[in-house]
Amino acid sequence: MTKSEKRTVLKHTAVFAVANTVAQGVGVINSIALRRFLGPMATGVWDILQVILGYCGYASFGTTKAMARDYPYYRGKGNPEKAEHLKDMTLTFSMVMSVIPAIILLGALILKWGEMENSFRIGLIFLVGFLFLQRFYDLIMTLLRSDKQFDLLSQLVIVNAIGGLAATVLFVSWGNIYGLFFGTVVLTLGCLFYMQKRHPYRFRFYWNNAELLRQLKLGLPLIAVSSLGQFLKSMDRIMIAKYLGFYDVGLYSIAMMAGNYMQDIPMKFSNVSYPNMLQKYGATDSASAIKGYLLKPAFIFSIFIPFLSGIVILLMPIIVRWFFPKFLPGIPAMNIYLMSLYFVLLNQVSYNFLLTLDKYLISIPITLMSIAMNIVLNMAFLAQGWGLSGVAAGTTISYIFRGIATFYYAMQFVKKPIEIWLDILKFSAIALSLFGGIFLIDYFIQAPSIYEESFLKLAVFFCICAPFIWILEKKTGVLKLLVEMIQKKKGVSPKPAVLVANENLVEQDLQS
Repeated sequence: MTKSEKRTVLKHTAVFAVANTVAQGVGVINSIALRRFLGPMATGVWDILQVILGYCGYASFGTTKAMARDYPYYRGKGNPEKAEHLKDMTLTFSMVMSVIPAIILLGALILKWGEMENSFRIGLIFLVGFLFLQRFYDLIMTLLRSDKQFDLLSQLVIVNAIGGLAATVLFVSWGNIYGLFFGTVVLTLGCLFYMQKRHPYRFRFYWNNAELLRQLKLGLPLIAVSSLGQFLKSMDRIMIAKYLGFYDVGLYSIAMMAGNYMQDIPMKFSNVSYPNMLQKYGATDSASAIKGYLLKPAFIFSIFIPFLSGIVILLMPIIVRWFFPKFLPGIPAMNIYLMSLYFVLLNQVSYNFLLTLDKYLISIPITLMSIAMNIVLNMAFLAQGWGLSGVAAGTTISYIFRGIATFYYAMQFVKKPIEIWLDILKFSAIALSLFGGIFLIDYFIQAPSIYEESFLKLAVFFCICAPFIWILEKKTGVLKLLVEMIQKKKGVSPKPAVLVANENLVEQDLQS
């Protein structure tokens, strides 16, 4: 990754970061309000409905994912007509195929109507109509990412956050989960209107069997990987709902909430770097030329994610006690679950690397093994009476396996096995040792009041993290480059960024 490429990726990521900082501040308030209004039971129902909605998206058989790769390719090749046909065909096919999950949901409602909890029954009726709206929303978002409309996407993040809080206050406060259904529809329509107003797309019915077949050949393997990943991601909540109940799913939502907020900025970095990695690989056809897109995030996240996790783990008891004390039993599971986030992100950047090289099918057996591991471990831990913490532990172990296995296979195209294992040991040791420090601090440091205790724990934690942050800056120069960008924007001549002068130096630093 050259300095110019780093600057482009960092610029777009910085825009996302600022937008997400604002959105997360609003989102934290919204999450607190939402859980206070809903309570654990309704929160659990909502989480399971979201899992079902995620599965409904696979009715498009991966054509939206295939479009994400081919749409910008055709535009770059100077063939906008073919790109437009692809866009129109993808929408047409997605809407037609979404009838299938709608019929399945209606069938489930008819067969199990009397056995369902009322809010869950109404929720399924809501999904029957909403899934069509969600497919259109996903398509627009994919088009905006493909067109690199990152400024608009950043604005949308803020609009969505503020709109979500408004929907909670206006609708959920009086209608509970039924108000949430209505507010979700209003918010989605509002975001669609905003996107179309700022960057309009026009659609028409279009069907081409030959083109559809080509897209399905790419889309079906992609959807296989994605659906298995989604199944693994939702396995913990499914097993909790089955063996412990919706109430415990609601308690576990604390872990999901914290994890989603923490992954947001790193995932934005992945979204920004992926099209840049594709472009560079297209110009060089060399895996070695793009290895920095994998190695650098693997190193940065090994420090960044535990650092954020430590802040969350040490502060969350205060936040939960203040705002939604009914969810306090979910904190131990959250602490365990956060250990998995680094390996979730390691899998994501490794998968993007493999997808660029067209070697992504290895993710299918890796994910299948992770699913099997998840089921066996969760069943065993639940049988031991470990409850939510047991599910979090089983899920974390399966994520660790998946992240390491995918990273190892991706790096086979640029490094020798012994070098890969050294990288794995180095990155994993950094992440896990920081988490070990977090748990030791949390366990041993005590004070008369919870506020004094949290302040003392954070102070010790920051002292432990300081050398790691210094190493991170020395190896990558990310903070220095960010300062240069700010100086340049203000018209100040930036100093030379020696530590990020070239790709070879970064690679030598990562190996040292």
